[in-house]
Amino acid sequence: MGVQAKQIVFLNFEDFELRKFLNDIEALYAYCIGALDLTKPCYVFLDEVQNVKEFERLVNGLFVKPNIDVTAKLKGETNLSKKPS
Repeated sequence: MGVQAKQIVFLNFEDFELRKFLNDIEALYAYCIGALDLTKPCYVFLDEVQNVKEFERLVNGLFVKPNIDVTAKLKGETNLSKKPS
């Protein structure tokens, strides 16, 4: 069975197509939550997240949601992650 597409969000913020989210964390948060089936374990990967204004608020907002495992990669840094409980 495995992990389904509605259980994964991968965003690389060096991707030009994601520039609309760089200054709008509310829209980015809504996009992430809307893309996931929160009745199952979900995985959010945020690469180069430091490019997003107030990214800390985004990451913290996703961290507190049940069933979401967040991995955030900062340029030149180690991963920030949380496992679902």
